[in-house]
Amino acid sequence: MSACADIRYELGAYALGVLDDDDRRAVDAHLADCPECRAEVDSFTRLGAQLALVNEEQVHQAAEPPPELLDRTLAAVASGRRRGRRRLLLAAAAASVALGLGVGAGWSLLDQDGDSPALTAPPTTSASESSDGIAAQVGMEARGWGTALTVRMTGVPVKTRCRLVAVGDDGRRDTAASWEITYPGPARFEGATAIPRDRLQHLEIVTTQGHTLLTIPVA
Repeated sequence: MSACADIRYELGAYALGVLDDDDRRAVDAHLADCPECRAEVDSFTRLGAQLALVNEEQVHQAAEPPPELLDRTLAAVASGRRRGRRRLLLAAAAASVALGLGVGAGWSLLDQDGDSPALTAPPTTSASESSDGIAAQVGMEARGWGTALTVRMTGVPVKTRCRLVAVGDDGRRDTAASWEITYPGPARFEGATAIPRDRLQHLEIVTTQGHTLLTIPVA
């Protein structure tokens, strides 16, 4: 239990891809045997796109966070001070998001079944299966600042590090998300790009070594 508690202070930074190699390897080893922490990492990876989908009215209506959330956040900040300025800034950013929006309420909006009057399902574009068994489906929603993206994919080997690259009709390239496959099975992640929805030409899922796994036409 103590090992799990220690690792959980790293999960936010892990999901953002800012851990150093030694810390990332330690988290990877723990996630291989801990479905509870894997689920928490999945939740962290959804955070960026959730914020993009929340409008001003929903922010004002967000529920007051429970006391235990504040206690946990303060503990994370204290841990961040011991681990250096970078971790402290990450903890502070997470605290401002959690306290301002009500993390649990935001996730329930994205996870609930059926249509919501505030959030509607974005149109989706499907990619055909590639020769090595990798398949993906992407959901896109136009926003004032660009495009919110949701990707579901299967067939990528465990420990593969990937990036989602948005490509505009003018050739502009923008990294919309990055992640690592830490366990077998379908993966779901979210990202965002400043390229407007009507200017997107295609999306690429590429490894950190530069190998293109899938190209997804969206124009």
